[in-house]
Amino acid sequence: MAGPKAKITSIETLDSFRSSLVVYLDKAGTTLDEVNHEVRRTRHLLQNEKLPFWKMEVRKRTKALDLARSEYFSARLVNSGVGATGKQATVRRATEAKREAEDKLRKVKKWCRDYDSQIEPLAKKVENLRQSLLYELPNAVIYLEQAARTLSDYAGMRTTSSTHTPTQADDDEQDEPVTPIS
Repeated sequence: MAGPKAKITSIETLDSFRSSLVVYLDKAGTTLDEVNHEVRRTRHLLQNEKLPFWKMEVRKRTKALDLARSEYFSARLVNSGVGATGKQATVRRATEAKREAEDKLRKVKKWCRDYDSQIEPLAKKVENLRQSLLYELPNAVIYLEQAARTLSDYAGMRTTSSTHTPTQADDDEQDEPVTPIS
């Protein structure tokens, strides 16, 4: 009873898979590098651009609201309420603009505070995948190359041995007794 046999049908398929794996390694590595870059860039954007921007906007809009209120009150006092409706609408718009800026500032502060706890676990997974791509998959490529070479050599030996025709000299070698070496 014979044991399991390897069925070698296409070493080229194994080589093709190895080549595809090399291309995948390159593309995946580039993509993961881009993801890591985006994580760092977003953190920088939040802390160094958006936070100062919205702090400044709240200050500017607060000043604009104060100015609109003072103009409204001045118009009410001077005109006894006549013509103050336009100034009142300006106060409403300035109040809404200030609320919007405060809301955006609150959201940016929340993201700055929560960014590491929300994003870093995911970024760590990306980095772990990157490490696997750098260290484990290249070994798989080497293994596939060695396996293809071994299978190719094996297939070559099978071809050579199956085309070899026994001669009288081969029969004589088989008939000689083997003497053990002491």
